[in-house]
Amino acid sequence: MRDVERFKAEMLGRCESFGDAEAPSFPAASLGGGLFADLRAINAELDAHAAKQSSGRNTAEQGTTTKGASRDNLRDDLEAMSRTARAIGEVTPGLEDKFRLPRGRANDQELLAAARAFLADALPMKATFIEYGMPTDFLEDLEDDIQAFVAAADIQETGKRDSAVATAAIDDVISRGMQIVRRLDAIVYNILRDQPAKLAGWNRARHVERAPKRKRETPPK
Repeated sequence: MRDVERFKAEMLGRCESFGDAEAPSFPAASLGGGLFADLRAINAELDAHAAKQSSGRNTAEQGTTTKGASRDNLRDDLEAMSRTARAIGEVTPGLEDKFRLPRGRANDQELLAAARAFLADALPMKATFIEYGMPTDFLEDLEDDIQAFVAAADIQETGKRDSAVATAAIDDVISRGMQIVRRLDAIVYNILRDQPAKLAGWNRARHVERAPKRKRETPPK
């Protein structure tokens, strides 16, 4: 969660605890008791979405790490094949053009397209590549690395999607929880109007912390 969401979630938890502590003043059959029960359900829902958000982010990070390693493996495969194709091109002019690496920092789609093209184009001349020192299973390795890269990208995307869905759900749940607290505020004040100590406890519970402002760095003179 971002700080603003976390502070609101912590406030909702404190308000639930206040309701539990002052349950005799808010019977279950009363509006106040019913709202505190709703708040308890809100907090349970919030905890579940927060867990999904965290899990999604962890999954995305796992996919990012794995994809980075897979990308390196895939690029190593292509560089070896491109280098070998240039050597073969000395006696088979133009062959090197079929095995050119993508220019610059290729994105995922460009890298995969190149890898799949290399795989298809090298298959009919696998024996020639092997004659030039490529491992006998270099095409099988390339295919495995393609699949590993795709799988890692899928894991990364799934994690990002799950995290985004959970984040949207958290925003909705917090909004509903804040509405309940605003309704409870009047009820608590009316029920506990002659008990200032308890009202002070409610005020502390419903207070939302604010993230400290970052100090502006003074530019060097």
